[in-house]
Amino acid sequence: MSAQAQPVHIQDVCILVASHRADSQSRRIGDHLKSRFLEGQATMIDLNEDKLPLWDGSEPSDEAAGGGESPADVVNRVRQKAGEASSFVFVVPEWHGMAPAGLKNFFLWVGAEELAHKPALLVTVSAGTGGAMVVNEMRANSYKNTRLNYIPEQLIFRDVNNLWADIQDRESDEYLAKRTSCALKQLKLYTEALSPVRSELTASLKDYPNGMS
Repeated sequence: MSAQAQPVHIQDVCILVASHRADSQSRRIGDHLKSRFLEGQATMIDLNEDKLPLWDGSEPSDEAAGGGESPADVVNRVRQKAGEASSFVFVVPEWHGMAPAGLKNFFLWVGAEELAHKPALLVTVSAGTGGAMVVNEMRANSYKNTRLNYIPEQLIFRDVNNLWADIQDRESDEYLAKRTSCALKQLKLYTEALSPVRSELTASLKDYPNGMS
């Protein structure tokens, strides 16, 4: 790895894998970001493994099906992971020009208490040449009530099936490695800057829980 693509240490960062497919490219990229760029030091919320119930306005059930976790257990575990994070990396696939429905469902269960005024880096993935539409979608409609703070930098990984796939040493892979390291360094700086003042920033949520629109 070149000197320009060294790992970055970000305390208490959480990678959210927004695909709810099994064995997804989003999960592969999430694992790669964690092991190569974050020194293995990141928690992870995977919406395929962390199967949140479909939000319908009611409290999640405490009844477990087949001896596994109950919906309430999953919701509480995901909320706890998000609440303990200081910042986020959202790995979001573009499906039919949209973010996955499961990610919207995540934002209905996990809100300002866990996310407000925490920096987040958007990483979108596409098997083809897409990815930009998801960036626009996420920046437009997922921050208003959560107060999640997307940093200006973003990453778009196209042709993701072949990215960092150990098939060949591609120039584009090296460029994206350097760009990823740079984006994560920026996330680190935002995290360090916002963490000390987050309690002051969130104080107004009591009076103004919803963003203006």
